[in-house]
Amino acid sequence: MQRPDPFVIEPTVDGLQNYPQLKDQAKRLTQAYQNHEIVDDQHLQAVGSALWEALQLGDALDKVKQAAGQQALPIIIQSSDAAILTLPWETLYHPDFKFLGRSAGFTLSRRNPELQIQLPEVENQALKVLLFTSLPDDLTELERLDVEAEQAAVQEALMECEQSGEMILEMPDDGRFDSFRSALKDFKPHLLYLSGHGQFTHEHHNQRAWGSFLFEDEWGQKQLVAEADIADCFQNTGVQLVVVSACLSAKQHPDYPQNGLCQTLYQAGVPHVIGMRETVFDKAGIQFAKTLLQAVADKQTIDVAVQAARAAIIKPLKGEAYKDLNDPARAQVSYGQWCLPQLLSHQLTHSLIDWDFTPQPRQVRDLKVMLGKVSVPERFVGRRRALRQWQNKLRSAELNALLITGAGGMGKTALAGKLVNTLSKDNYQTFSFSLNPEHQWQKVLIEMELALTEDETQYKKYQLIQSKELDEAQQIEYFLQCLLARYDGKLALLFDNLESIQDAQAPHAITDLTLQHWINAAHSLSEQGLKLILTSRWRLPNWPDAQHFALGRALYGDYLAFARQQQLPLEFLQDHQRLQRAYQVLGGNFRALEFFTKAAKGMDLSEEQSFLAKLSETEAEIQTNMALAEVVAQRSTGEQELLQRLLAYQSAVPVDGIKVLMLASSPTLSSLDVPKPQATNVASEGQQIPQTEPLKPGQAEQLLKNLLAVSLTEQSYNHQTEQYEYQLSPLVRSWLLKNGAPQPQQALLQAAAEFLLWQLEEGLNTTWEHRLVTHQALLVANLDEFGQKLVLNWIVGPMNRAGMYQTILDEWLLPFKEAENPQIGGEILGQIGKQYIHIGRYETALDYLKQSLAIQQEI
Repeated sequence: MQRPDPFVIEPTVDGLQNYPQLKDQAKRLTQAYQNHEIVDDQHLQAVGSALWEALQLGDALDKVKQAAGQQALPIIIQSSDAAILTLPWETLYHPDFKFLGRSAGFTLSRRNPELQIQLPEVENQALKVLLFTSLPDDLTELERLDVEAEQAAVQEALMECEQSGEMILEMPDDGRFDSFRSALKDFKPHLLYLSGHGQFTHEHHNQRAWGSFLFEDEWGQKQLVAEADIADCFQNTGVQLVVVSACLSAKQHPDYPQNGLCQTLYQAGVPHVIGMRETVFDKAGIQFAKTLLQAVADKQTIDVAVQAARAAIIKPLKGEAYKDLNDPARAQVSYGQWCLPQLLSHQLTHSLIDWDFTPQPRQVRDLKVMLGKVSVPERFVGRRRALRQWQNKLRSAELNALLITGAGGMGKTALAGKLVNTLSKDNYQTFSFSLNPEHQWQKVLIEMELALTEDETQYKKYQLIQSKELDEAQQIEYFLQCLLARYDGKLALLFDNLESIQDAQAPHAITDLTLQHWINAAHSLSEQGLKLILTSRWRLPNWPDAQHFALGRALYGDYLAFARQQQLPLEFLQDHQRLQRAYQVLGGNFRALEFFTKAAKGMDLSEEQSFLAKLSETEAEIQTNMALAEVVAQRSTGEQELLQRLLAYQSAVPVDGIKVLMLASSPTLSSLDVPKPQATNVASEGQQIPQTEPLKPGQAEQLLKNLLAVSLTEQSYNHQTEQYEYQLSPLVRSWLLKNGAPQPQQALLQAAAEFLLWQLEEGLNTTWEHRLVTHQALLVANLDEFGQKLVLNWIVGPMNRAGMYQTILDEWLLPFKEAENPQIGGEILGQIGKQYIHIGRYETALDYLKQSLAIQQEI
């Protein structure tokens, strides 16, 4: 449907000279906003009526509106005179049509006809929206905005459009100006929603005026950035609409026609700019944002969207409780907020995008990133204030140790991982320990020792310490001291999932003495700059208050952000009441929400409500387990079988590794369309392959996709092999084993170990992590001989070149010197002799070398 031509109003200075009271009325209105006085519709009507009378348009608008029929008639206030543009035209009041700036029959915008600017090309793709919020820590209580509520409102407004693939929403987790500039350059949004504090400065003595926006600096403090620097960020970005949800962002001074933040962005070539002429209420800004973006998502033109959003804040405080106000009628007052949003538009018909495209349903990449053996989300969600609080304390050395506690599923590991990544960007060397039962955290120590060999001075010092008869606690402390010196004081350790080695009963002491020594030593060295981050469900005994963060309920906006990232059912995401109800009942637990929504997918509404009611009666830990149990129960027999088979892997593997597991249910190898690790096939001759329900290797991708969709498996990307890899999440693995899943049969363990060894021998994955994982898998599968060969072929050589002689002896050779295979045994004894030569114990070396020679001669 073709829009009616706009009704253009071009006020002139000469025409307004006959109404000198207009300038005074506008000035008094501005002062009323500055003084936080009540501005009701009567005040606005007086100003708006005077503006209409001054225009002397007679019945011209009546005729044009009649011709427009049911369609909204665009009204454009057109002028290049700043004295005219500073008047509050949004209050324009018609005797019959009332307020033209909020009536559904009209739209009202502004335009400068002297600006002839080439507008960005309209792209045929999903609408890219950047929601950038800034909330510095050093704001006063009165200045603090409810950024979280605004983010939640925006996400709710755009949820359906985003999930359908028509829109992409980005929400950076910090408000730094550098991040703002990078987001514009890298993301190239079509729509920017910039939320925070604005400022307008007028210096009489310097005869200048300008607008600014309050960003965050590197430490989360205020950083005021002027309009010119902000406008420079928009070069070569293609932004079509900027909404500056900040006080005074659209303010101008009549003596300086080019001033003001929104005016500067408009002159820089942004097609549509929306800002606030005066100070706007937080609540009004949130309602305005939600209504505006909902209209944009409904493909309304910008002027129609702004008009609807103005109407939504006629009574911005309605429904709000005010403890300090005794008069409930104040909630019904306009407060004059609706007329503050101002739209500057070069061309109203200029669209944000070409909506005539085929949307691609949103592809959720719920990838994990490995920090050592700790699995963390690729993208961190929420906890913005907590994140910055602890980031700043760690980076400034206000504290160097932090224990994060909370129920399972609340995001402890995600927060810890984000903190560790921040330290990595500050050039800290980080080592991460996963204390989940299936992980051998001691393997990380080899990587630490290898790193120490790169500093000859510190490694010699460490070797000297090893030769002394020190107890374990002393050895660990000296080792960390050497490592701290090797990295010039920039060393960070992460211990994740401490509850695995804590007593379940208070005071939750650590039950593993070696780990207790490690944590004690690291905590002690934190006074010298070592950064120590730990996560657990329980606080450690006598842990300092200042170094403890008890993770509470996530904010609702964070919950929404998490829900958007997951493959949650679309009907659930679109029903905001259901999501809010789940948020309240589940106490903001991310994992409980994840499993609950996927369990509820197979339920009708009454069953879902009944299930949620049952969950509300239980503790947080039990809620997640109950929801997980329901998700598993809804899986097909094939999916449940694959879940159990995945227990055979302790690490992530590519889809070919999954197919190898599926092969174990088939009596032949012919159906497996992947390279066969036959050269290392070590299954006992005549052994029967377990004949559970047959799984076809060709089903691997679909079964994995099904399990990923309900978060029972995790997906990560291996940058060395350039392949996606899959594994059970630690939570699911633990739940399966605690709830009767049988331990993998020997044939499955052997198949898994063979595949890992095949990857290593074919050069597909030769990292230290993979060598250690493969060795562990071979031992678990009782393939000791192949494990011993791996040590000789892949571990001893590199460690020997690094000078790690004592470690080779203690960890890798002496425990296996009684090898059953004579040839392997002879090689091991020979290597033991060589290591003793390196450390100067020649008589011992000679003894082992003679034993090796005797075995070789006998062979």
